[in-house]
Amino acid sequence: MDKNTRSLIESICRNNNYQITELKCGSDYLWGVINSEMFPKKLFIFFENNKRKQLDLVVNDLEINHKDSIDYIKVLVTKSNADVNLNENRLIALNVKKNKILYISSDMDGRSREIETIINSRVSYENQSDYLFTYIIIGINIVVFLISAYLSGNIFNIDSNVLISMGAKENSLISNGEYYRLLTSEFLHAGIVHITMNMYSLYIVGKLVEKIYGKSRYIVIYIVSAIGASTLSYLFSNSMSIGASGAIFGIMGATLVMAYKLRDRIGKGFLKNVIAVIVINLIFSVSVPNIDLFAHLGGFISGTILSWLLYKEKLAN
Repeated sequence: MDKNTRSLIESICRNNNYQITELKCGSDYLWGVINSEMFPKKLFIFFENNKRKQLDLVVNDLEINHKDSIDYIKVLVTKSNADVNLNENRLIALNVKKNKILYISSDMDGRSREIETIINSRVSYENQSDYLFTYIIIGINIVVFLISAYLSGNIFNIDSNVLISMGAKENSLISNGEYYRLLTSEFLHAGIVHITMNMYSLYIVGKLVEKIYGKSRYIVIYIVSAIGASTLSYLFSNSMSIGASGAIFGIMGATLVMAYKLRDRIGKGFLKNVIAVIVINLIFSVSVPNIDLFAHLGGFISGTILSWLLYKEKLAN
């Protein structure tokens, strides 16, 4: 599912009392949204032109087993009118990138106005204010990096003395009472490649967590994960440590909690993908030299536990 379709589905669920559902078709599946408060239940089935065989399996099951209880509507996601079969019933064709209805089949008379309202109620694919804190955190990291690069005279390899003076995790200094380093170290980076990788990761996972958990919980999860990452590193590693990856692993933990809690609504496929990403990143942490594995583990454990405590079902409704 591309990001524009996902955004549309999220908008329909958020504003019109629909819930995401996974529609199995053999070993594959299609995404749909269903309103169970109506009778018959109203179901939108989203599919692309290359998924018509899967669609046929889903429709066949609905016609045989749920004909009277579910009113289904097929939603073709396409960029071209050429993909539209003008003889097909129960069909809406959308260009989700342009937020435009391309076609509504004639048998949809009486329901098209409602459908158009649902589609057009989405003013934009992304309300950028939903991700304000993610952008602020990225901005702080970039500003701090530019300062460290200026003081070092190098954007590729930041001077370790500069990093220490700006708040890197250095065990002897923390032991002497400079506990602030448990947090400030998470905003420092060793070079342009380091910060680019971390900020890209935060941009991807941070926006999702901020939107699902809300801004206040998101900030708490991020800060606690950052401190948890540096604390475990302080306890088990004597090396100087910097970077936002510990906090980002905490955000991954929050994503894991969300995927697990919503597994019956959004499907177990998303949960499996999240687990795979986390495992790959942990393997990467072990296999690549100079990566602080304890910081990653500390952030992940802190973020996962805290997210479990903070998560509420109503956040996803």
